[in-house]
Amino acid sequence: MNVTMSLHLLLATSMSAFCVPASSFRWEASKHPMLMRLGYLPVLCCLVLLTPSAASAAHHSAQAAPPESSSETLSETALAYEHAGRWREANTLLRRGIDRARRTGDERTRARLTAQLGSILRRQERWDEARTAYETALRLSTAADDRFTQATSWFGLGEVGYFKATYYFEGDVLEPRAAVERSLQLREAIGDTVGMAESFYRLGTIHERLGQDAAAQAFFARGAALAREAGDPRQMANNLTHLAARYVEQGDLDQALAHDLEAVALSERPGGSRLGLAFFLANVASDYQRKGDLVQAFAYARRALAVSRSLGHQLTIARNLSLLAELYVVRGQVGEAIRVGERALSTACRAGLRRPTFDAWLSLGDLDAKHGDTRTARKSYNAGLALARQHRYAAGIAQASARIEQLRKTTAN
Repeated sequence: MNVTMSLHLLLATSMSAFCVPASSFRWEASKHPMLMRLGYLPVLCCLVLLTPSAASAAHHSAQAAPPESSSETLSETALAYEHAGRWREANTLLRRGIDRARRTGDERTRARLTAQLGSILRRQERWDEARTAYETALRLSTAADDRFTQATSWFGLGEVGYFKATYYFEGDVLEPRAAVERSLQLREAIGDTVGMAESFYRLGTIHERLGQDAAAQAFFARGAALAREAGDPRQMANNLTHLAARYVEQGDLDQALAHDLEAVALSERPGGSRLGLAFFLANVASDYQRKGDLVQAFAYARRALAVSRSLGHQLTIARNLSLLAELYVVRGQVGEAIRVGERALSTACRAGLRRPTFDAWLSLGDLDAKHGDTRTARKSYNAGLALARQHRYAAGIAQASARIEQLRKTTAN
């Protein structure tokens, strides 16, 4: 049995058809030095890489925020850390402010800082803690009649629900849609232009999930216009990159690339999002792949992965590893594609990201089939099918079943 087949078979069997607890996985890996050498270990993301502008902003904000600083200064400092991807420091700072507000009985400040903490927890992929923070902030802000924080809390609850439904197969997007719609109503009432742009953006992605493309594009266009009006780089970038997807569908690759490059540039500006940058760089890489420029595609994909790793953000690490695997396939390096694809699977599985885990299993199956390894391909497809069935992912069940049937026909011939 060749090395690639033995590694795949070990994965497909020892991971209980799709995934096992990290402790079991480490124990299995320890028995197979080759497995460990090929990257089946957690990605160590210790180095925080900042753009010069973001690093400067966070540094100066930190200098201006001693332990007893005002709640406004503390909030601004935490926001600078958030944009720079320094989420642990933002978390610590906000908890300090929340404790102080609780001691002094300042419930309005406590509500606002708790909602801001929810945003940090989302970026740290600590979804249940984020939901609790938003629920607490909503209760406190309702009692204090603070509609700004109420809107922030409703939006945050919608974000948690959307990501749980999309990447973890937990619930659907209807409840998150209602929460985001409530946030939009409040933001319109108080004239929060940036907040409205944010709500329109998320409503656009939710309507995409529901297959309502015309409505989605209308939301993105409205969000982009409001973001430009407010001069907010994060929301401009978010809405632009989803408008770019429509140009891809229309075959206008130059316009798609222009939109995605603008999103990258906006994310690198002061006030831009480093997490957003990890997504947008990957979009540019995909644009160049479609245009047949693999040199630029690889360059942007590797930048995207480097940013993801610097943040320690498991979802974007898994997605960007999968993108690199696709590029290796296009370049004809199937063996390298399998190696990188296995890392994407390992990352997604360890993080409990069920949708990316499913996608990685099917992608590995495709690679194995292309490599002529039908036995291992079948194992990978069956692992994906088991995961889809467990979580009642109908589209995934259909996709995996179709691949298994196609493999059967190919083998029979």
